[in-house]
Amino acid sequence: MKNILFVISLIIIVLISCRSGNKKSTNQSEKELFKQYKIVELWKTDTILMVPESVIYDEKRDVLYVSNLNYEPRLKDGNGFISRLNTNGEILNLRWIEGLSSPKGLAIVDDTLYTADVDELIVIDINKGQIIKNKRYHIRC
Repeated sequence: MKNILFVISLIIIVLISCRSGNKKSTNQSEKELFKQYKIVELWKTDTILMVPESVIYDEKRDVLYVSNLNYEPRLKDGNGFISRLNTNGEILNLRWIEGLSSPKGLAIVDDTLYTADVDELIVIDINKGQIIKNKRYHIRC
């Protein structure tokens, strides 16, 4: 009985909300009502990235960082890396940061790049282009 009342209430709410929606002005042209959008490729990068997972734009340096899983995303195999690209998609440094397993997710705060790597939070000094060794955190599940 409760399920039937819930379904009936839901149907009534949907019907009321459909009727009270914003109505388009009759002065709007058909062209405005039915705009067509399309995706246009501005650039593409070389296909040597290895299972790219995340991309983040570094506004200060005008570059993109790309985390590469390099196949298996769960193993601690040490073959993952982070690449640097320019904003035209040209790879500046394919293996800018190496020795990661499967870096996933990227964040930038000041001059520091952060990424999650299987069971660790990796902290990278962007200016030096290296992992800050004393800032490696192990995550225990």
